[in-house]
Amino acid sequence: MALDLDIWTAEFLSEELGGRPDLAVATLRQAIDIYTREKLQKILDGTDCDRWANVPFTTREQLNAEEGASLKLSEADLQHELDFYTGGLKLVIDETDTVLILLPTEDGGTGKFFSDAADNIGAKTIKYGEAFTRTESGGREEADQILQLIRDEGITCVIASPTHMVALARAAARQAEAGADEIYLRSILLSGGLAPNKTVMMLEEIFQAMIFEFSDVADVGLGFAVSCGYGKGSHIRETDIFIELINPVTGEVVRTESPKTPGFSNYGEIVFTTLNRDSAPLVRYRTGYYSRWIFGECPCGSWLKRLDKVYPPEEK
Repeated sequence: MALDLDIWTAEFLSEELGGRPDLAVATLRQAIDIYTREKLQKILDGTDCDRWANVPFTTREQLNAEEGASLKLSEADLQHELDFYTGGLKLVIDETDTVLILLPTEDGGTGKFFSDAADNIGAKTIKYGEAFTRTESGGREEADQILQLIRDEGITCVIASPTHMVALARAAARQAEAGADEIYLRSILLSGGLAPNKTVMMLEEIFQAMIFEFSDVADVGLGFAVSCGYGKGSHIRETDIFIELINPVTGEVVRTESPKTPGFSNYGEIVFTTLNRDSAPLVRYRTGYYSRWIFGECPCGSWLKRLDKVYPPEEK
């Protein structure tokens, strides 16, 4: 299960690069690096990638100032997004699961991608908007309703924001103290906010579930990383996005291991370059989000690069 995202990546690269003699004996990591370099060379009009560090950054303010600029995705781009959500969600669920989605599922929303991805996998889905009146606070009565739904429907996986899952965990602990049956889930996928380690540990303890985290930047419509469940960072979406970490003051790229934190780089701002977008391409887009590289092999065996916890702009 942990290598499903690698399999999805390999299948994608096989279609993109299939039949080339130079890739006949390449590892997946080598194929990813070759593919990425060729995509970046195309962005640079065929010139050498050594010039990449001189390419100027793009900011949200620049996009807002450009007349006629739009981040609306084409149908092909939306399909790329759905393919990634499906590949990532295969780490979390299979066709035997019943999945509760506690995220907005309107067109274009993250919850809609998760819902469609779960359908692709063949799981049964129950959508938040279809069952409850949405409230901003996620109060006690609503939490009790959701927990009862989990019991009644035999739900095995919940996809929700960390804030909403914390509310459910507190409600479940309160009910257990009052004598109610404990609720166990097979998996929980957190999306839409930072999940501190203590939050992950609490959810693991209360629901006895494997915890997965999904990272995205909503304002540009990009899901870019998903954890494998081993608690060792999130694997990035290397088929569609080239990620750099930069020093936000100097613009210098963060690449190497930090002497103060062996196994990790220093923290840097996440910078995106999209590799396959038909519409709204982004080149060295400064997201305002922060993370650090995790070096070495992941316990799951994946070849994909890993980021540590992703901090949204308000957290840094």
